[in-house]
Amino acid sequence: MTSASCRERAYLACDLVSNRGLGEGLFSLEVSWRGPRPEPGQFFMLRAARSAFLLGRPISVFAASDTTLTFILAERGGGTIELGGLREGDGIMLEGPLGNSWASAWAGLGAGPRPSDASRRPGGARQNAEPRDERPLALIGGGVGLAPVAFLARTLAPGSYDLHAGFRSGTWGLEGLRPERLFIHTEDGSAGLRGRVLDGLDASNYAGICACGPWAMLETVAALARDAGIPAWISLERRMACGVGACLGCSVRCKGGNRRACVEGPIFNAAEVLFDE
Repeated sequence: MTSASCRERAYLACDLVSNRGLGEGLFSLEVSWRGPRPEPGQFFMLRAARSAFLLGRPISVFAASDTTLTFILAERGGGTIELGGLREGDGIMLEGPLGNSWASAWAGLGAGPRPSDASRRPGGARQNAEPRDERPLALIGGGVGLAPVAFLARTLAPGSYDLHAGFRSGTWGLEGLRPERLFIHTEDGSAGLRGRVLDGLDASNYAGICACGPWAMLETVAALARDAGIPAWISLERRMACGVGACLGCSVRCKGGNRRACVEGPIFNAAEVLFDE
């Protein structure tokens, strides 16, 4: 493995550890990694070492260990189809970690979920005496949007969140997660309830929402959170060229002006995004 890295990110030639099919046009890539460890919500630019494409594809991290990263990809074009054709031992180029994290996004609002028991002193008393909303957090993932949400879930205190997961058919990626309640929706009714992931969601039950999925789903999440008077953080999937803020191709229209999804995002305060623009 070779590298050319800086303090916050690295550009590495890595090896594919495994390629596992999850359904039609959907697969999981586990890749060797010795660079900086990503935080939940961050992404990487992925490209096959021997590629017909000049640019990488932006993919959120699904899971991370000391030596590997796991990504969930859907075949949406030539680049992802090429990545889906890789086999164990093939070379793959990774640049990252890139973008902000869930934690850095909600820190700006002075609010957020309970990441662990670290917020309590050994005797059980809170370090911060300020009142806190004790309702759970709602984690919502639609399709491959489940990936950054699942990565976040693994860092949260068990039972501190409900997980709403939406799939076209069947399920994947739920192993090892410990929500208080799990809601599964599938479009074909093959698992859980038939329908869409937001069907029946009552946002007033929650202290906040973290969501990733299709644009229309996130627009609805923003509206539900606004009506319930709670914050929502959304991870936006955008086309990217450079991944480091130079090309401006992933700009998102927000109330304060355009913001780059690869640098100021991919996670945004839903109340700031102009969905109708």
